[in-house]
Amino acid sequence: MSKLRSDSKWNELTPEQRELLDGWLFVERLGYRETQERAKKEFGIEASLTSLYRYYQHTSLERLQKDDVELSAARDGIEVTAADVERWRRMALRLVGTRLVRLAAHEPDNVRDVERLTQLLLDSERKELQARRLALELRREESDMARQKEQERKKAERLKEWQAMMADLTNPPRKPREP
Repeated sequence: MSKLRSDSKWNELTPEQRELLDGWLFVERLGYRETQERAKKEFGIEASLTSLYRYYQHTSLERLQKDDVELSAARDGIEVTAADVERWRRMALRLVGTRLVRLAAHEPDNVRDVERLTQLLLDSERKELQARRLALELRREESDMARQKEQERKKAERLKEWQAMMADLTNPPRKPREP
């Protein structure tokens, strides 16, 4: 990861200008060239695309670290439910996916990390599919068991009816005795 040089033109920006520049890069998602042109027009700064690239990389890392700190702070002191865990898992995978795209776009020679992140996403997808398949099998088994239980209940009901009918046939009603 390239550091932002201390003599970088981007370090001369005021906090308000930095916020605007960050908005162009991270919110509007402008390209480097368009951002460079806007910075020249708005701030009067002439800087190379390479320095803007370094600024983006540096700021992107700072933002990720800030998000990590905020995530840790938010996580402390809350009760975690199963729904929370699933939501956090999806959020973490989204962050991994974002990091993978950034890494592939900005550090294409870093094949090892790209491969690791890709494998992480694939493993997660495989486990999620496995969990869904198991849940589906469980629901199917529960449904089969409920159907089987209902059939057994109906059989028992018919058996009682048959036994009552047989009892009526073999034991005709007796006539009351006459006095």
